[in-house]
This record gives sequence, C-alpha cells and structure tokens, in this order.
Amino acid sequence: MPNDCLGLYEKGQGKFARINASRFRKDCIPVGAWVLPDGRKLDVTAQRMDRWIASHKAMRVAGIRIPFPVDHSNKSADNWGFVEDLQREGNTLYAVLDVPRADEASKLGTTIREVSISVDPNYRDGTGKEWGEVIRHVAPCTEPVVSGQENFVPIAASGRAGGQGEPDKVRTIFCRKDSSPMNLRDEIARLFGLSEQDAGTDESVFTAVKGKVESNTKNLREAKEARDSVFAKHTALEKEVKDLREKLPKDQPEDSPAVKAMQLRLDRLTSESAEARIAQLRAEGKLTPAMEPTARALLLRRDVSLRLGEKESDVAAQVDALFASLPRGAALDLSERTKKFSETPNPNDTGKEKTELELRQAGTELAAMAQPKTEK
Repeated sequence: MPNDCLGLYEKGQGKFARINASRFRKDCIPVGAWVLPDGRKLDVTAQRMDRWIASHKAMRVAGIRIPFPVDHSNKSADNWGFVEDLQREGNTLYAVLDVPRADEASKLGTTIREVSISVDPNYRDGTGKEWGEVIRHVAPCTEPVVSGQENFVPIAASGRAGGQGEPDKVRTIFCRKDSSPMNLRDEIARLFGLSEQDAGTDESVFTAVKGKVESNTKNLREAKEARDSVFAKHTALEKEVKDLREKLPKDQPEDSPAVKAMQLRLDRLTSESAEARIAQLRAEGKLTPAMEPTARALLLRRDVSLRLGEKESDVAAQVDALFASLPRGAALDLSERTKKFSETPNPNDTGKEKTELELRQAGTELAAMAQPKTEK
C-alpha cells in the first residue's frame, strides 16, 4: 500500500487545490581542489560550503533568488528554475532544485545528469549590500568541472529531500489552500506600516518587521543610555554645587577675587546642572518645549531661600522635587489631552459661538480676576 502524505481538512476552511511540482536533489561539488576552465583554482572545504549555505539562506530571506540556468547562460529565457536550498552532507554540497516546467524537468536525470556551480567571490546586490563570496547559480550541463556526479533524485519519488526511496511505492500530494478567512501577511504589513514592496512575500515581510523591531530596540536602548547619562551628570553637578557652596569663604568680602571666582564657578555649575535636569525631564516626558523656559528659570533660582516648616530650602530644589513626583510621560499625556480637547468641539456649544470681540472681552475679565487688586 503506498505511503501517502495527505493534507488535513478542517470543517469551515476553504478547499484545497493540488499543485504539480518537480523538485530534485542533486550533488554539486565535493571537498577538494578544483581547476576551473580559465585556469583559476577553487579550493573547496566543508567550512567554505557552510558559508555558502548560510549566505544562500540570508539571500533568500532578502528576496534574492538563485537561478538554475542551463549551461551557465545569463539569458532569462534559459533559466529552468531556482535553487530552493543548499545542504551539506559530510564532504559534499547538495542543492534542492525547483524546476516547474515539465519539458525541462523531463531532461534532468535523462539527457542531463550533471550540474556546475557559479561562485561570485564578492557579490553585491541591487541595494549596494555586499554579501561576500556566494553561489550565484547552479547550472545543468553535460561538461562539468566536477566529474563522477550522482544523478538527479526527484524529491517526490524519494519522499524527502535526501536518501533513497522506491518511486513506484511513494505518492506525495502537495496542497495549498484556495482562500483564508484572513490574509495574515497583509494584516501584519498593515499593522507595521510596510510598503507594498516589503509586503510582497513572507520572507520580505519577515525581513522588514525584523528590521523595524531591531531599529526600535536600538532607539530605545540609545534613549535609555542617554537618559542614564544625563541623570548621572545631573547628580554629579548637584553634588559639586553643594560642595562648592559649603566652601565659599565666610570671612571674606563678597567683592574679593577669591569669592568672585568661586561665585562664577558656582553660577556655571548651577547653569550646567539646570540644563542637565531639563534634558532629563525632556527624556522622561515630564516637560514640553513650551514649559522649558520657565522650568529653566526656576531651576536656576538657587539664591532664593524658602523655609518650609523647620527646613531650609530654595526655589530650585522645590521645583525639582515637584518634577520628581510626576510620572514619566506626564507632560506628553497632558499635551495630547489638551490638543484633543482643543480640536474636539463641545456639542453643547453648537450655535453659541462667540465673536472675536466677545472672546477678547472674556479674556480681559479672566486676566483681571487672576491679578490681585491693589489699594490706591
């Protein structure tokens, strides 16, 4: 009784369609030193084969196909198919070949029984990326450099990509669904904002998504490193400012050179500390651009003392403590909420829009309410 590879049917799914495929496995080249027709020497080792295999897998993910042109032809019409996979068994390199047209597939193993590989020592693709040494194509031919090759092995006959089988006792059925309730690839492309070119194949979608994830991870890592660096700098400056304040001479006049020099240094450190704190607050999402000038001015006011209960403090320290109590992203969230509120009209105000003169008058009244009255 034949061994069948069958597709499973689940109720509610689309019907399956049969695919006719002609796939072959073929030995290409063993380990050894080979002399090419132009006199160049090709020293093939197992390690070199492994590098070819790794490059081929990466190129396939990038959407670069490896053709199967007869007699190393560079004409598109002479291409018989594509190299689906490269494998190494022991000291021999094998290729899995997809030859879709029956006329050309019928010649493999009959009138054509050998192949020849084409090695590019420094391949560069259309985007400018350099891949190093790769196999650019595998060619069916009758006069290969490597003699003593085995014949083509139809994968459908052996039932797998390697080993021997009995063709008359094995039947393989390749299946493909006609339709799906959801095109997962299109959905992923939509969610990640991929271009039509990036969404063309599963491999291109994977590469594009992987690139976005790696880019976002890198950006997050760099942002965290920048934030930590700013925080460390701010902490160091704060300590230096504190130490310098304690070292100010108490018994010298304020206009003495020593006091002036230390005061200038203190002012510079205070300014640098404020800028470092501003950068940190911006990175943590606690500060919007509109808030920066006011926050900077307040963080510089180390000379204005405050008494809070039993404790001595200053304006800058209290403003810093206020920002420290805010959650990360507080300013950004507030900005977004404000923007949304300003862009979304109140349905209760429909038909009650005020004129420019009325708006100005209302603003004047609010400003007057906010200002303390002074006795004349």
